[in-house]
Amino acid sequence: MSVPTVPASPDFYTYPRAPIAQAALAGPNRIECRWSDGLAGWFNGTWLRENSMGHGIDPITREGIANPAELLRHTVTAVGVELGELNVSWSDNFTCDYESGWLRSVAAGEQRMSSGLPAATPWVSTDAPATIDGERRADLPTFSWPLAPTPDVLLELTIDLLRYGAIRLTGGPVGADDLEALAGHLGPLRETNFGRVWDVIAKVDPDSTAYTGRALVPHTDLPSRERPPGFQALHCIANSCSGGLNQLSDGLAIVNHLAAAEPEHHRALTTLRWVFMSKGSAIDHRWSAPVVEIEPVDGSLTIRGFSPVRAYPDMSPDDIDRSYSAIARLHQLGADPAFQIQSSFEPGDAVLFDNRRMLHARSAYDPRICSRHLRGCYLDPDDVRSVARVLVRRSSQTPSEVTTP
Repeated sequence: MSVPTVPASPDFYTYPRAPIAQAALAGPNRIECRWSDGLAGWFNGTWLRENSMGHGIDPITREGIANPAELLRHTVTAVGVELGELNVSWSDNFTCDYESGWLRSVAAGEQRMSSGLPAATPWVSTDAPATIDGERRADLPTFSWPLAPTPDVLLELTIDLLRYGAIRLTGGPVGADDLEALAGHLGPLRETNFGRVWDVIAKVDPDSTAYTGRALVPHTDLPSRERPPGFQALHCIANSCSGGLNQLSDGLAIVNHLAAAEPEHHRALTTLRWVFMSKGSAIDHRWSAPVVEIEPVDGSLTIRGFSPVRAYPDMSPDDIDRSYSAIARLHQLGADPAFQIQSSFEPGDAVLFDNRRMLHARSAYDPRICSRHLRGCYLDPDDVRSVARVLVRRSSQTPSEVTTP
């Protein structure tokens, strides 16, 4: 019995072999493939040529090398199945075999943006009434601080970070560089006007309300940027305060609740624009956007919920009052025990959270009678998602197993 030579896929994934039962031309530039279990896929001939190994794809980098104009000069003349793999011929006598497992992955929708990533799970606290949807949680997903994180540990905490939008780490070190060392496993740190890594500590002459002992209302950071930082990490170096509690609420659960129960507020938050401006002697960042932006592809959020930098109503004067009403409701729900989880910061603890999705807050403390020192940094979601996908690729799990909670 012949053992088929499996063609290489145009990416770095290893796909289980999935022999094709039949293939045929389904139009001038369209190929239909069917598998024995009934799954069918339709593939554009130009796209297949562009993804031909060695011709349209560089075998080393797996990046495209085809000239788009050249691709359109040739038409598909024949298709066939050889030992379960697709074979395609073009009018210039070029032929190529395509890996059946890769083609099945495409047909099953496993090449899309969210593939290999967990679906976001909205959560509320255990105090939430039954009328509010969301997974009930008494605490954030909590892990022991991984001093030497293995791929399996990194995969577990990264998947929970993406699924729930926030995780807690306990029992960690308290060095000034320990946060950067840990966060570096999830991607390069994002530099802002606050620096690469910054300290959250009460100052005599603060340039942000974060550097005082005041309570902070539920908010997100840096909404004055075109794309605010996606993830934030806060590491407790020292804390002798009874106040300064860390408070987190899931903006996804709140926005979903408003859409279902208070659609007028939801409509105002997602359509009425404000100019957000970071003001300083040496900075002037500003961007116009609604308070809540919903990504149409995957439903992910960018919540611009920081009143100190909400500068100018970029809307009709007739809409300003209802925008304020909706903003007030958003913050009210962000502080509601039904949505909020509260925890203390012990030295060596950390929280990592989605800055665009989570509303984070802090209870007040008195820096005259106690000390509280946090270190913080930002990461971009593109890098965190990339790390998660690579960890999934190198694990024994399939993308579909991770995507399903």
